[in-house]
Amino acid sequence: MHKHGLLTLSVFGLVLTGCGDSGHSGGTALPTTTVTRSAGAMPGATTAPAATASPGPVDGEILGAGLLALACTGTGLQLQRIDLITGRVLGRRQLPEAVPGTLAPEPLLGGPGCLQVSGGLGGRPSGLFLRQRLDHDLRRVTAEHSVQPDNARHIGYIDMSNGHFTDLSAPGNSGFSAHTVGDSQGVFSPNDGQLWFITESNTFTSVDVNTGVRRTRGKAPASASFAVAAGSDLPVLAGRLPNPAGTMAVSEGNSQGLLRLFTGADMASSTAPIRYSGGGSGDCTPTTWVSSTVVLCERTGINEPPPPLLIDVTGKAKPVPALPANSRDNERFVADPKTGQIAFISTLGTAVALYRADAHRPGDQPTKVKDLEDSTSSTYITSLLSLTS
Repeated sequence: MHKHGLLTLSVFGLVLTGCGDSGHSGGTALPTTTVTRSAGAMPGATTAPAATASPGPVDGEILGAGLLALACTGTGLQLQRIDLITGRVLGRRQLPEAVPGTLAPEPLLGGPGCLQVSGGLGGRPSGLFLRQRLDHDLRRVTAEHSVQPDNARHIGYIDMSNGHFTDLSAPGNSGFSAHTVGDSQGVFSPNDGQLWFITESNTFTSVDVNTGVRRTRGKAPASASFAVAAGSDLPVLAGRLPNPAGTMAVSEGNSQGLLRLFTGADMASSTAPIRYSGGGSGDCTPTTWVSSTVVLCERTGINEPPPPLLIDVTGKAKPVPALPANSRDNERFVADPKTGQIAFISTLGTAVALYRADAHRPGDQPTKVKDLEDSTSSTYITSLLSLTS
């Protein structure tokens, strides 16, 4: 008898799905892995079909200081660590492919397994929300597994060294009154080995990937994307960008020319709005923090978007443009809050390049790090995840 499952690889706001076959009576068995659970952990250990195994890091280590980027190659998605001064790739690691099957919902971007990355804040991917799809050591990536015949949705992770999927969902009830497991939106806490997700009963839940110990973390909106604040270990919904200290979050205001600041024990208490302009100048989407109190805010315009703003949420300084006026399409901003260095991708016509800027010298001409391959090439960078020193 065959039991078919569907494996969903949730990488950076994109979804890879494919049909797997678990528990078949003949043929070559798919590789699986299990979790040994300690006292107080979830009952039982479950397994699921694995993704295609991926090679380990090449050309140096993927961990360390530098710019962490997602690239599309001829063989699929790849993590790259880049020196922001020289542009040299210091390390790379191929991401595992999902079990072959349906590819949804984003369109192919130009190579096997490469997808247009979407989601995050303001329709553009935020580095913070993308980065937390991977664990701290870049060894695991969150995944969802659809189990038949009741189409239950289980959450877990794929080990990037061998392609094994580990199921972290609690089993559902059996019988006529059974409930179907519906876990989703898995992210890793930046503080420890916890994988957070939202259950079918709309609760934030975390599981220690090393021990299997499960904790309920409070009520959650249905199927809401979120991140875990680094400093406070609090869930923060997409649309609100927590600062590095985990003490506040900021989002676009309800009217033009305003930002909304959230503080308090749950970062949910809205303070007075922060005005960044006189209104009517287009939306401003918080994208990355350049320090614990200054946020970079991307703007939109009818023709050419104005330069992004650096906004001090304490009100001690007036908002200033992060870049000089230009006719380029600048996006995918990430920053190192310790140094104020900013990295972004800039496009002019068909020319695409990686640039760096300094938040301590707003408005200065940015420095081109290197030219990037365009979408017709076999390798090109699609997103920036984080910048560390």
